[in-house]
Amino acid sequence: MRASTIRATTASLTECRLAVTFALCMDFASAAWARDASSNEQRYAHETAARDPVNRRLRFFGRVLAALGLAVGIALGLTFLFPIHLVGIAWLAAAGLAKFTLAASFALIGAGAAMQRMANRADERSQLPPPAS
Repeated sequence: MRASTIRATTASLTECRLAVTFALCMDFASAAWARDASSNEQRYAHETAARDPVNRRLRFFGRVLAALGLAVGIALGLTFLFPIHLVGIAWLAAAGLAKFTLAASFALIGAGAAMQRMANRADERSQLPPPAS
């Protein structure tokens, strides 16, 4: 093959790739615009649906627990940065107390996440169609 033929073939391949990419993008865009509005409303109905007040309360307490766990963890981190010595407590007991506080912080964050997940799951179950009999 001659060099001019190779350049022409490479150029035509590049043009073909661009044309195919453009065509695929246009097909995707037209398909996205052609979607029925009612199907989108059904798809996102769970976001706009009125949520159960019990689930709202559960979600709120989950966020509060997670925030409390985060605050405890931040406070523990600050005590590591700026050492605070408690009078009358041995260093070994202080280290154990720090480990216990860190575990409690993780437990609070985990409990908050679990409560939020329970509330979200209850909302998802309420959106499901009734079982077929």
